[in-house]
Amino acid sequence: MSVVQEQHPAASRDFHVFTLTSPKGNLVAKFTNFGATLTHLIVKDKDGKARDVVSGFDNPSDFANQPHPYFGAVIGRVGNRIKKAQFQLNGKTYQLNKNDGENHLHGGNKGFDKAFWTATIESQNPPTLRFNYTSPDSEENYPGAIDVTVIYTLTDSKLSFDYSAKLSDSNPADLQTIVNLTSHPYFNLSGYETPDIRNHTLHLPTAKSVLQLGPGGIPTGEVLSFASRPDLDFTTKPKIVSADINNIKDPGFPGFDHHWLIQDVPSAPYGDVISGDKAALSKVSAAVSSPDTGITMNLYTDSIGLQFYSGNFLGAGGVNLQAKESTQKFGGEVPVYKQYSGFCLEPSAPVDAASHEAWRKTVVLSKGQTWKQTMILEFVIA
Repeated sequence: MSVVQEQHPAASRDFHVFTLTSPKGNLVAKFTNFGATLTHLIVKDKDGKARDVVSGFDNPSDFANQPHPYFGAVIGRVGNRIKKAQFQLNGKTYQLNKNDGENHLHGGNKGFDKAFWTATIESQNPPTLRFNYTSPDSEENYPGAIDVTVIYTLTDSKLSFDYSAKLSDSNPADLQTIVNLTSHPYFNLSGYETPDIRNHTLHLPTAKSVLQLGPGGIPTGEVLSFASRPDLDFTTKPKIVSADINNIKDPGFPGFDHHWLIQDVPSAPYGDVISGDKAALSKVSAAVSSPDTGITMNLYTDSIGLQFYSGNFLGAGGVNLQAKESTQKFGGEVPVYKQYSGFCLEPSAPVDAASHEAWRKTVVLSKGQTWKQTMILEFVIA
């Protein structure tokens, strides 16, 4: 077991690479300080073959220089979409930068995925890596400076993501802002040997309902039962992703890019900590399996909601990004990341929560409060 820091020979000095190796060596996770990004995640399959199950680049500077869709990065200050790129707090309208048509997506033009974070090796046993970033006041037009921490911990079967954010001491006592962090790895549990995740199965055993989407994939505020949307029902048993992917009738996109509610929003106000129910971390919220490798990824989280995205726009606009030659080359060929070649599971508070009174409390952060969230990825081989 170890955490090793090194400089990639082809990257500039600003980019650092950190390799976390589990005690038995059956899990290896690599990160770069740019975007606190997960660059490689290597899992041994049913035959003992090492599979790198996430999209990304071997050269960490490519995360800054290539036009990729948030591969592996921490997303903030607010993940997912904000309608019309605006929200209100205390009677004031904040106009954010628009980077998704008329909307604001994944923190804007310079979200947390495009920032250099400060890295600290917290522990060699278990391998633990901390990233810190202070987002200044008015970054992307968000109010207030916030201090953000993400801690990655690796064991023999699990990779944990622990997020926290609080308003910096320099802010006025009465200032509020909004926060909704997540991460954006694209997974393919065949290690991209089969560059299509539609043969994977998905199970969402704790899902209670799903958000109705309007134009641009933004929630309307309505919550739908699975009786009304059987194409989005993954609750009873694992279902192959391809089963309903062509039946999706939501406006603006093919495939899955939907948000399931997996906890109820508490009725009482939050105290010092804004977080979901920690008891939820004992239950699998999502399970995805590859028939090719026997790898199942179980996701545990204490978040209120969970987004599943089936990689609908990978390769869009003629952007052809090659997979990693070091870990994703098969038979002399390096596959291209294309539509449906990877999926995302993004725990978070409900999408565009600040625009809906029922969900606002899950993202509005006051001085003295801490916003927290945990995601755990567990790899099981069958």
